[in-house]
Parts: sequence; structure tokens; C-alpha cells
Amino acid sequence: MKNLPTINKNKIEVKKIWKVKSPNSTLKIILANQLNISEILAQLLINRGIHTVGEARAFLSSDLERLHDPMLMRDMNKALTAVMDCLKNGQPILVHGDYDVDGISATALLVNALHRLGGVVDYYIPQREQGYGLHPDTLRWAAEEGYQMVITVDCGITALEEAELAKELGITLVITDHHEPGDLLPNAEAVVNPKRPDCQYPFSELAGVGVAMKLVQAVYNEVELPNHAWYDLLDVACLGTVADIVPLLGENRIIVKHGLEQLQISPNLGLAALREVSDVANRNITTRDVGFALAPRLNAAGRVADPRLGVELLLCPEPERAKEIAEDLDVKNRERQNIELQVLEETLEMLESQPELLNYKVVVLASESWHPGVIGIVASRLLERYHRPILLISLKEDEGKGSARSIDGLHLYNALDHCKDLLINFGGHEKAAGFSVQAKDIDELRDRINQYADDILDEEALIPSVRVDNVIALEELTEDVVEEMSLLAPFGHCNPGPLLGCCGVQVADWRAVGQKQNHLKVKVRSNNIILDGIGFNLAAYSEMLATADSVDLAFAPEINEWNGRRSVQLKLKDISQQAMIRNDGIMCEYFSEDITRYSQNLLQNNKLRLSSPDYLLEKLESYKLYGPAEESVKEVSTDFWSSITLHDQRESPDRLSDLMDKIDEESVMILVTSGYQVVELAHTIALRKPELAYRVGYYCRGMPEDTVESIRRLDTPESGLVLITTPGQIKNLNVKDMGKVILYYPPFSARDLQSAAEAAGVNGEMHLMFGTEDISAATKALSTLAPERDCLVSLYRYLIKRVGMEKVVKISADELMGPLIEDGGALVEDYTLALAMRVFAELDLLKFGYKNGIYQVKMLPRPSHKLDLEVSPTFRWTNNIALEGLQFVSIIVSGNLGIITSLPYL
Repeated sequence: MKNLPTINKNKIEVKKIWKVKSPNSTLKIILANQLNISEILAQLLINRGIHTVGEARAFLSSDLERLHDPMLMRDMNKALTAVMDCLKNGQPILVHGDYDVDGISATALLVNALHRLGGVVDYYIPQREQGYGLHPDTLRWAAEEGYQMVITVDCGITALEEAELAKELGITLVITDHHEPGDLLPNAEAVVNPKRPDCQYPFSELAGVGVAMKLVQAVYNEVELPNHAWYDLLDVACLGTVADIVPLLGENRIIVKHGLEQLQISPNLGLAALREVSDVANRNITTRDVGFALAPRLNAAGRVADPRLGVELLLCPEPERAKEIAEDLDVKNRERQNIELQVLEETLEMLESQPELLNYKVVVLASESWHPGVIGIVASRLLERYHRPILLISLKEDEGKGSARSIDGLHLYNALDHCKDLLINFGGHEKAAGFSVQAKDIDELRDRINQYADDILDEEALIPSVRVDNVIALEELTEDVVEEMSLLAPFGHCNPGPLLGCCGVQVADWRAVGQKQNHLKVKVRSNNIILDGIGFNLAAYSEMLATADSVDLAFAPEINEWNGRRSVQLKLKDISQQAMIRNDGIMCEYFSEDITRYSQNLLQNNKLRLSSPDYLLEKLESYKLYGPAEESVKEVSTDFWSSITLHDQRESPDRLSDLMDKIDEESVMILVTSGYQVVELAHTIALRKPELAYRVGYYCRGMPEDTVESIRRLDTPESGLVLITTPGQIKNLNVKDMGKVILYYPPFSARDLQSAAEAAGVNGEMHLMFGTEDISAATKALSTLAPERDCLVSLYRYLIKRVGMEKVVKISADELMGPLIEDGGALVEDYTLALAMRVFAELDLLKFGYKNGIYQVKMLPRPSHKLDLEVSPTFRWTNNIALEGLQFVSIIVSGNLGIITSLPYL
């Protein structure tokens, strides 16, 4: 084999575009305040589509309990019934998979899971030469072998003719798949695919193995096995999910996060053998290890050998046989690498000899000498080099099997669908796809898909780019901040490792390093900060650094550990004297400068008012802790509900998406419980649906009165107002007859529910969109009002130790918050301390004064007996308020509509 062309390390590649996410300062402040994280991490979350505190908590925790109910998936009930019938009757089941890692892992997972229930189960994986998907010959063979049911995993969504044949043969066909469906669905017993247009499952981006796992969840729930019964299958589910390059968000993130942990300790003999031959046995396994060490060896079975070896390995009960298969796959993987290099060389020679092919936006190449098992990998290599969509076709006689990879901006499935009359079949996703085509149609395919690309892609789309999360100052990059970024792991598609930018940096020192002197080691300086950096294959930039006064750097920050010392290091990705920076689509703000300024000022300087539920703040004002007493509430007639239509959408699995669907051209009021939620939801709606931004108005405690008039101006005959506020602020807005009111979070009191009903008006609608998870949030919020006895005891003991018994001591509120936070957790507000001090004073334990954040405290003689806290009027009041609020929230969240409409105040 000839030596492959290599990149000239003395020549800088084409200048890259920096695609930088513009910060949303308002949401960034909210996330940082509410989650106690840095603003850098907050912006990284926003860049990944995480806009609300609830979404961020779910993303960062990724608890297994957050996996959705599998029965929410369309046809899952039909699939469950069919599978249970086969299991009960002992009828043989054939699991039909695919020859890639996703298909192999999905097959092994489902076979293993059904075997545990005593199922008579076997599997079938087609050879790559047979082509992707379910084939008629396979179904005929299955019928002859006596299989009563065929379950497809990672394939089958386009098997229209095969589904009809299965019926003729008397086979029950259950399809589970995750590829894009066509206009028609197969007429099978069940078609389980979260991408079905009529499927309302909250997460549509599962891999094939993920869909198979949802079927296992449903089956195990049906036979009443505990949740953890399928947890040990997460290792295999993780393999397929990472290998198929699906977005590592939502359920995929949960599967991979817990699957990686399971991979390290998995008792699966096949995985243990695979870890050994892949040299990852004795370390924390990452997504990179899965994608570049474990998965390629499994993939080698389907690319250059028998894909059934992969399934056999994952199901293997014998350690010696597992070791034998793993070592064989390791050899096959090296063979695959050699074949891949040969095909890559041939494609490069073809493009060198026919340079006009690179004039096309989409490169389409074909050859009879290319192994079909490696053309997808080679397509990825060519895409990295030429930064344009690549279609490679392996020809055999009159037909070719193709594999395609794409750049941002060209959705491959849609592009192939545009050319479907030229294709025998096709399937895939946005960035990767497979297809079959007659050799005679290849030239027409090249022309047709490029005509489509000319309409979709501009010239700038073909320039290599670097996606930069945030441009920061080096001074912001502390060790704690870099450590904090690890909370975003596991990294992968749609959740890449953080990539930051810094402009105007001085390079104090640099040198080429590495055996071939092709890497770059630098020291960079900004003000008084000096950091080390390493740029792999970036030695060509040395000449630029010799003449540049300053440079712009794109880098991945990391912690470097050496000889017991830890320091921040920059892993350089791009160096430019003046980066070409483009906005990557997230607008800074959608609201007026005044509104944005008011909101950010409140968020930064009056965190209490926006963090605490209005219900609590109103109660505190009535207790004269913060302001004037509340006004009396007028009674309403007992038949008020007769003119209100209640819509029960409680326990929605995707509350935010459902809310978006309910915002139409008519006016709507959306009610939350606290100020930060008002601001957060307004900005989130504007980000998710920018076309609604000009209609969104929001108002919360602390905003100036002139805001009200600007909100009213948004309500026009052409399009109604989208108003976001809290029940307690409705009176300040003086709005009536909104027509539609959405309770996004549960109100804490009958008064708040009454205000919402009055705002809806006669013949209005009220939508309930909260759920049981809000009870926990309400409990935590109410606990800030009524600290437990142990919490008060801790504070009292601290005061005795700190103040003593003989003098008056000045002590800051911040210091006194410490014992409360330590004993009561993070959910402590400054009013918690104020109420606790009042309780102590009422129990004659101390005297105190307060001004400007400083308490003057004089301890009184300690009591000789245990005190009854109920003696304190403040203690009784806070506990009664907390109890009343929690009882009301529990009723409105869990009660039926009849109970809600017959609450006492009506």
C-alpha cells in the first residue's frame, strides 16, 4: 500500500469560523443563583438547550427515576400484549437486529431480558452483504423454523412489504426502531418508534437499543419485577447509544451516565473480555473509550466478519469462549483498519485525479473495490478533511450499497428523500444514512442531491468551523470552574465537552513538541494569569506566533495533574490572529432594555424577592416582617366555577412542550409561583419560539409600575397577550377576562386559585399543568418558613458559643445563616433566620436588634427545662402557614376536579 497523503504541518489549514453562542444574561443569572453554580457553567447549560432550573436539575442529576413511562410510546401497549402472550404460551420468538453496534447491542439486550423470563428466544443478524433491514427471505426462513413472533430492533420502520408477508406467513411482527419513518408505516402488530409523527413520547432521540430497553421496561413492569431488575442491562444499552452517535441529552444521557458506571463493574463476561483486549479494563470508562475502543471492535464483526459474533460475545456464559471471541474481534478490528486505510487512499487518489468532483457541495464517489463495511468510516474521514457532505458507494455488479455523512445544515435523510425515486431503499438520520442504488443512477443521484444542496447550503457552510460555547477572560478560568464543568459529562453528540474562546491573549512562550515535532506547547498570558496550553497537530502555527502581538484561542479547559500538583491547562483547538466570529443563533435578549435591566437588577440584588414563592412573601408581609399588611380578600359566589371550564393536564411528561402547544393567537395568562420563574419562563418561551417573543409580557414582585402599561400594549386585535406572572400580582396588573389561564405550577392557597379563576373571567378556561413533583418543591419552599426543631437547636447552641451570656455582641446575618444552612440544607432564606430569632426572643432565650444585615444579640439565662416551641406565637404561625400551604398544594395536585371545584372558599 502506498503511503497516505498527510497534512503539511508547516502549513496552516484554512482559517476556521468561530460559531459562538451569544449569552442570555438573564437566564444565566437565574441558573447560577438557583443552582449555586458559576455563570460559565450556567451559560454552558443554556447552550445545550437547558433553559430552566427544572431542566438543569434534571440534566445534572440524570436520575434513573427520570426515565419516562414506556407505555407513553405509541403502540407499546400492543407490543407488550403480543410479547406477553408469546411468553405465557411458550411460543418461540426471533429477535431480528442489525449489523452495527446499536443493532448488535439491542439484539443482545432484548434476548437476554426475555431469556430471564423463561422465553424461548433466539436472534438473527443479517450479513452486511444482505443489506440493512428485514428481508422476505428471513421471514420465510423464520416461518419454516417455527417462530411465532419476530421482534425487530434498530430496523423495520420501512418494512412495508415484509409486514404484509409476515401476516401471510402467520408471524406476529413487532417492530421496534428509531430511524426516520416514511410516509407509510408497516402494517405490523405493533410499530414502536418514538419518531412516529403520531407518537407523543416525550423523548424522540433514543437509539435502537434505547427503544428495545423501553420494551424491556414495559415487560418487566407487567410481570411486576422491581425497577432495578433491568439496571444491569444499562451497560449494553450504553454501548449502542454512544456508538450510534445519538444526542446525549434526555434519556440518552441517563442511559449513558449510568451505563458507563455499570460498564466498569459489569459481570457480563463478554464485556469483561472486550474491556481487556481494548486496554480499558482498569480505569474509569468514558464515552471516548466506548466510541474509540469498545465499539469499533464490536463493529468489526459486522463490517468485515460475522456480526453474530458480537451478539454471541455479549450473551456469552463461558469466560474462555468470551476471551476467544474478544481476541478474534480485536484481530478483525485491525483488519478493518487496514481495509479502511486502503479505501481512504483510493478515495483520495480519485479526488486528486478528478478534482472537479470537489466543485460539488456534496461529494459522491463509487467503486467496485471498496469493502461496504468500511465506507461509512471513510466517509467520516473525508468529511473531516473536505468539510462537505460525502456519499460513498460500494458497487457489486449493477447495484451499489452506499453510506453517507453530512455537515451541519444538510439533513441527510431529507436529502435522500428528495432523491428517493433514484434509490432502491434508504434510511438514517440527519448526519448519517445508508442507501442502495442502481449503478446506472449514480450520476443522476450526484446531480440531484447537489441541486438540493445548492438550495440548502451557502458557501460559508462549507468553511470549517469551531463551535465556541463562550468567549471569556482567562481570569475567569479557575480550577473550581474547570472542575465544575465535569458535571456536564458524559460528553457526546449535542453535549460536547466545553469549548471556550479567549481573545487578545499574549503567548509568552511556545515550542514544537512530539516525536515528529507536530504538536505545539505554549504558555499564554492575560494580565497576571499565565497558563500552559497544548495543541495537538498545531505546530504549523509557530510562524504566526513569532510575529503576532496577541492571538485569539479556542480551547478545551482541563485539569493537568503532574507530580501531585494540579493546574488548569488549555487544550488548544484553534489559533487565530483575529478570529472570524459568527453568532450561532441564541439571541442575547428578546425583551426591551428597560425590562431586561429591571429583571437582571432584581435577580442580582434582590434574590429573596424572586427566589421565594409569592405566597410566602405575602404571608411575611402580613406578619409585618417585610412590609405593609395585606388587604382583605373579597368573597366570591359559590357558583363561580359554573362558568369556568377546567382542563386537567396534570402529570404531563413534557410540561414545557405541552405549554408551547397551548399558546395560540388568543390571549393567555400563565401563572407560576415565584418571581424568578416568571422571568425564566418568559425568556424560555422567547428562546424556544422567537415568533412569540413580541407578544410575551411578564410581571413579578419588585418590577416598576410603568411596566404594567407596556404589557397592556402587547395585547392587540391581531394577536393576544402572553402574560406571565404570579397569582399574587394579578391585582397589580388589573387584568380581567383573559379567557385562558394556565396554572403552570400549583398555587399555594385558595386565594391564589380564586385570583386565577377571576382572571380567566366568565366562560373562561383554566388549564392545570402541574404534577406530583411540585409537591416536593412546595415542601422544600415551605420549610424555609418553618425550620425544624433540630435546626433551631443548632442555631441556639451556636449563639451561646459565639455570644456568651454576659455581653451584647454584633454578628452578621451571613454568619448566623451558617448553622441553619448546615443543619437545614441549602433551602434557607434570610427570613428563616429572622423568624428563628423572633422565636428565640418570644421564648425569652435572647434579646436582639437588627439593622443593615447586622444583629445585636444579648443572650438571656438558659432555661432549666426543655421548652415547648408551641409557646412561641411566631413558631405556631409559621408552622400553621406551612401546613396550610402544603395541604392545599397536595389537594390541588392530587385531587380530582370535583374536589378542586368544591374547595371551602367557594
